[in-house]
Amino acid sequence: MLDFRPRKDGAHGRFSLDPADHVRAKAPMSRRRVWHLISLMVVMLVTGGMFYKFLSGLRTAITPATDQLKHEVMAPAMRRPSLEGLGAFPMSSAIREQEGNAAELIKTGTAPLWIDQPDASTLAWIGATFRRDQSDPPLPQRVTGNDLALGHVHAGSCVLFSGMLEDSRTASEPGADPGWQRMLVRLDANQYAEVLAPASSNNLPVGNVVQAVGRYLGPAVLPGSSADGHPAATVKLPLIAARSISQAAARVAEENPWQMHGAWQLPDDLYTSIDDNLLILETKPYYYTLGQVKLDVTSPDAQAPAADANRHASEIHQTPSAFRGKRFTVHGHVFSAWEDAEVAQDQPFGVDRVVRVIMWSEDWGLYDQQDSSGKVTTSNKLVLRAFEIAAIGHQALPQPGDIISATGRFLRLRSMEVKPDPRRDASSQYQRQSDKAFTFLFVTDGFTVLPPPAQYDWTLVSIITIVVSVAFAALLLVLARRESRKQELVFESVRRLRDTRGRLHARLRTGQGPEAAASDAPAAAPPAIDASAADAPPSPAPPGSTPTG
Repeated sequence: MLDFRPRKDGAHGRFSLDPADHVRAKAPMSRRRVWHLISLMVVMLVTGGMFYKFLSGLRTAITPATDQLKHEVMAPAMRRPSLEGLGAFPMSSAIREQEGNAAELIKTGTAPLWIDQPDASTLAWIGATFRRDQSDPPLPQRVTGNDLALGHVHAGSCVLFSGMLEDSRTASEPGADPGWQRMLVRLDANQYAEVLAPASSNNLPVGNVVQAVGRYLGPAVLPGSSADGHPAATVKLPLIAARSISQAAARVAEENPWQMHGAWQLPDDLYTSIDDNLLILETKPYYYTLGQVKLDVTSPDAQAPAADANRHASEIHQTPSAFRGKRFTVHGHVFSAWEDAEVAQDQPFGVDRVVRVIMWSEDWGLYDQQDSSGKVTTSNKLVLRAFEIAAIGHQALPQPGDIISATGRFLRLRSMEVKPDPRRDASSQYQRQSDKAFTFLFVTDGFTVLPPPAQYDWTLVSIITIVVSVAFAALLLVLARRESRKQELVFESVRRLRDTRGRLHARLRTGQGPEAAASDAPAAAPPAIDASAADAPPSPAPPGSTPTG
């Protein structure tokens, strides 16, 4: 019958003096000891690896992350619209009837409202605005297709843009004054725009790159093109009324609005139109600041010490308007760098190349944090901030991770759209106050790449750690060997004691008595006899005893 009960301890308990039990237990105990030593070595190796990783992380703790900082959210690609099936513009008489309403809109500084396509009131506002712009030309805002598609531009703003002319149709009735031409322009990032241009521009060849200056009117709706094989559907795209439009290659230098004729002077209202929450960079203050910084190079104040922007970043963030145009020195670790293509195209005030750099720096400063109840707490702590420079010159682009320093004029807090990530914010216990990230933008005349910071040399620490680990392992082996020897001595003593007890029990069982058992032991030496005691006479008998005969 099979016995599935667990093994019971023997008669001698867990510690057995039975040689058979000792032999049976010796091999497993030896194997377990080996496995214990192997496990201990594995733990030591893992601990050493973790310590080395900690040293490596500590060595590179001040090395910046080099991931590209996403400074722009791109709009999805747009389907190609079509100018087919659109009706003609209202008659000139209907447009003249709305001139009074257009004058009121211009006084209040607002743009007209319309649905799908401009009506007579909108065309009257466009004509009145163009007549005013001809007498006092405004400085246009350079925009891209992404800016227009995402609605980063206010309606009524004067804009400058360029793109490929895809189609052109006459929109006004014959003999209308003024005549209008509808144009379809393909912008960058696969975006399209509908352009209302003077009828004199109908001679522009389709397929060429054109550049236009005009007023942004808002989003319009056009039918989608069926040439791509998809069913026709409406397409929402920006609508721009162009005051002038021509081929980009045919524009002459005199048409560049970013030139100063006569003595240099900054406009009094240069920084009044800046909106730090706007997702585009205002061209007028940006270009004028580039010209001013270029002039600062020849100024005697160019070598004067400037305030530290990293130290005063909290003050600048709280009241940016009070620091616009002020000189600061800023430094940080490079995130990303690129050349400003718009500056290279417009060349404002003779500046033909600008390097844009986004960098980060961790500095002490005031930090406002809002909890779930809405309470705002201000504390002085290490704050990670993003800075940005627009450096004039022909320096090579800095590499991600470089530490650079530059001195220039503060322009604005440049806002960038950030996609929300509730899981990330919840894990970091951060409550986002807006869907934007901000950089402190400075216009400078160049930058200086600083030497990398000194790194810690952990060679001696690594050698000491390895020596100590090897010595500790050797000590463990010696102690384990010594313990094994002690164990053998103990078992040998117990074995001799067991042999003696076994012989004693055997004699008792055979009836020979303890004397016989003792006789088996080695004979003891007889006691020594004292000579003086042997020569003495025998002691007399005690009184009253009867002697025997």
